[in-house]
Amino acid sequence: MTARTLTCLCLLLVLPALLGSAPDELEGQCPASTGPPGLAMRFSDGRDFDVIDDVLEPDVLEALRTRLLNDRPRITANNGYGTTWLELDRVGAHHARTPIERIIRQYAKVAVGVDRGGGDYLGVDYWVQNRVAQNPKEYHADTDTSRCIEAQQTGDECDAALLSSVFYISSGGAGPTVIFNQSFNKFGLQPRMPTEVVVVPARTNRLVVFKGSYYHGVVMPFSSQGLAEHGGGADKRITLLANFWSKKPEEAHQKASLLESDPDSLKVLATRLGPDYASGHTKGCVGLAGIGQQARLVDAATTKIGAPFDGAGIDDWIKQRIPSKVVRKLKKATSRMQERWWEAPVVLKYDTSGVETQIPKT
Repeated sequence: MTARTLTCLCLLLVLPALLGSAPDELEGQCPASTGPPGLAMRFSDGRDFDVIDDVLEPDVLEALRTRLLNDRPRITANNGYGTTWLELDRVGAHHARTPIERIIRQYAKVAVGVDRGGGDYLGVDYWVQNRVAQNPKEYHADTDTSRCIEAQQTGDECDAALLSSVFYISSGGAGPTVIFNQSFNKFGLQPRMPTEVVVVPARTNRLVVFKGSYYHGVVMPFSSQGLAEHGGGADKRITLLANFWSKKPEEAHQKASLLESDPDSLKVLATRLGPDYASGHTKGCVGLAGIGQQARLVDAATTKIGAPFDGAGIDDWIKQRIPSKVVRKLKKATSRMQERWWEAPVVLKYDTSGVETQIPKT
């Protein structure tokens, strides 16, 4: 973490204050709650991630899911809707053009706070992914691709998002998101081998927020129970991705996504999410309408692997599979937390690899 980020991070102690309530606001009315700081402010406890479940009210989630399923051909053809830029809720920001942008602005208040992290976060670039469980997203880091191409030519560092987030609209029985404590510089990934891997299983209505520069991706399903609940992998994993930035990435376009307002399928979204600053309502419309009343932070178990990453099934990781020995440790660590162990987040702790002393970092 940078010194700048650390100066604003503080531990949130009261979950109800974080999540607020979700009254039935109608268009043109301001929510009463002023809202709390965000999840990102909790990173001072030594973690670079947070997980929250049951983020949206069920009717809001279902309306969003139905809209996306009805538009599946365009999602599949484009592998999402492309990257769209959206300023966070503030006086002077442009109007939220679609209900989906209202949703992002609402859960952004949970992620970074109603004050946009003290103003550090200007906006997000966002898109939708629709994948089957057997076609997981490859490992990557969330960077500004256009600027990174320029950086390669000049020998400069690449720009990464401040925060990344994944919201699971439908889990589809897919494998978990895995987050490695590695970030790119112009010499490659640092550290060379991760010492920590966060495993966040796909769960419908779950939001995970983590450090934006971290290397991450999706692995193959490891739970037969999870697959069985979703047609053996026939269902789609639908996720809404939003990366938080201090300035607009060059690759993000300003036009609205293809998720335009639909009076029929999106009526519940338009009426339940309430106004935002950009709608012209400047009297403190910064509540958390649409955020689930049962929303809660999720604890993550920690388990030690007892070996360096490159000595404990690295070939499986390369193939986007969690090694079987690691799965057994994961199940043992999480089964004590809840009955549905395959939905519980876990932090895998690895020993430092000898490669760190063999290969120069610069």
